[in-house]
Amino acid sequence: MIDILLATFNGASYIRSQIFSIISQDYTDWRLIIHDDGSTDKTVDLIKELASYDQRIRLIEDNVTHLGPGANFMHLLNFSDAPYCCFCDQDDVWFDNKLTIMHRAFSTLDHSRPQVLFSGAYLWDSSSNCLPRKNFQKKVFQFEDILFHNGGMQGAASMFNAKMRDTINKKYEYVAMHDQILSLAGILYKGIHFIDTPLFLYRQHANNVTAHIPQNKSDKIKVSLANRSIPVVVKKYYDGIIAFYHLFRDEMTESQRRIFELYICYPNYNSIKRFFSILTHGFSCHDSRIQLIIKLLIRPYFQ
Repeated sequence: MIDILLATFNGASYIRSQIFSIISQDYTDWRLIIHDDGSTDKTVDLIKELASYDQRIRLIEDNVTHLGPGANFMHLLNFSDAPYCCFCDQDDVWFDNKLTIMHRAFSTLDHSRPQVLFSGAYLWDSSSNCLPRKNFQKKVFQFEDILFHNGGMQGAASMFNAKMRDTINKKYEYVAMHDQILSLAGILYKGIHFIDTPLFLYRQHANNVTAHIPQNKSDKIKVSLANRSIPVVVKKYYDGIIAFYHLFRDEMTESQRRIFELYICYPNYNSIKRFFSILTHGFSCHDSRIQLIIKLLIRPYFQ
């Protein structure tokens, strides 16, 4: 059994195609668990309509709303008890072999430890006639490469085991995004894995919770220049990292704790000390030290 955890909010324009893509999976032993965050459109009505046709679809109605996307996904962990879990965005479209390929890849892993697997995707602008473009997760295995990420690996691309679900299902001081927590835990427990196969369409539209993804080095530079007012460190993700650190620091090595403590202290440093300390300790952003350096040079540091 695989539990698919779908957090929804005002997704009526997209939710039907996403759920149909799940119903069409060639791996059939799944349960779709949905929690809505207080939608004011027809999202819940559409979910109930589809649930009436497929008993594997379960809508949680517990009157808990206005959590925000990250906390809504984390809330869903409380309703899962399957050996495997997937986070699922309301506006994507899954290929019919997504669960089969990810489940097969999991068969070689040690399930006594927390494990998470991330796939690739195709970026898809459904409002244009452009063909989807491949987007692969950056293979990140250490904290130095993710703390400046302002987020985590793409949650919609993940599958994780029950041990990981139980490990991250805690009471946090603050939740920025669910995939930030999942990515940090994968690195902490040396249980983060990647497959390059694109397994779904990651829809790009004006209401995406996370920013659109640049496709190449040229795009990344253009985006960095265009977004000069966006800080290097966004406060909500900074607060999310602090919350993770407070819960898991006893599980970290001394060197890992040192990396977190440096990152947490950097807003208090002057710009010169901070710049050279970041370079000295090998931090990067999206697997690129150059990209991080550019951001440090042209953007405000913290906001």
